[in-house]
Amino acid sequence: MQFFNVSSTTQDRSDAIQNGLMQSLALHDLKPAEVTYTGHGTTVAKNIVIEGCGASTGPSE
Repeated sequence: MQFFNVSSTTQDRSDAIQNGLMQSLALHDLKPAEVTYTGHGTTVAKNIVIEGCGASTGPSE
């Protein structure tokens, strides 16, 4: 199991995901075919939960 973290980008968050995957592969000397599972989370999502500043969803009571 390997862990790797890169900062979120504000223009296009998919850039951070792609850059992180490529950097992690290079760092651990892996080929994409050798990866069996990839999970990712974002700092942006974590901050929304912590700060409570996300949009309301679902029915409110």
